[in-house]
Amino acid sequence: MDDTMKEEKLGGKKHGMVVVISLGKPGDKKPEREADPDTKKKASIEELQQEAESLRGAGDYPTARRFQSTANMLGQETPGREVATQAAQVLSPEDEQMPATLYEEGLQSPDFMDMRGYPQDYDPAHRESFMRLMREMEKHRRKVQQGQESLEQLRVDDPSKFFSDRMTGRVQTGEPMDMAWRFLKGED
Repeated sequence: MDDTMKEEKLGGKKHGMVVVISLGKPGDKKPEREADPDTKKKASIEELQQEAESLRGAGDYPTARRFQSTANMLGQETPGREVATQAAQVLSPEDEQMPATLYEEGLQSPDFMDMRGYPQDYDPAHRESFMRLMREMEKHRRKVQQGQESLEQLRVDDPSKFFSDRMTGRVQTGEPMDMAWRFLKGED
């Protein structure tokens, strides 16, 4: 059906118009993933720190401390993984997958349990170094776990409406939005 046939059926007048307003640059996610609530819930450490800074600027220091503390605890994963890499180097320098395995298993790692249960089977210097590094790594892992629990509690409490704004796609303001409203109202 061509445009003249459409116009004839509608009485010769064009009826309606579609206006697409795009704010910001296009995302790299597929549209079907954009609407997924789980992807909207996740907050990066940087976003938590930015929210803390914003809350400090607004004078809400207790809530800012909660956001900053959560970000700090979640930030312990990288140092924990670095310590796991050091522990793996002591135990098995050639095994490239060992650091990830050690970090995921923590003190429940068969290697840790074996060294703890049978100390006589290992070189005392290597054993002491490995055990010390594993305990240090576990401290980082516990902090990350506390950070995840704190993040979950922040989601539940949502004291600054940070998570609800992220899920609903906070309304943008500013010149592009003002121009769109003027256009829609026929003021342009």
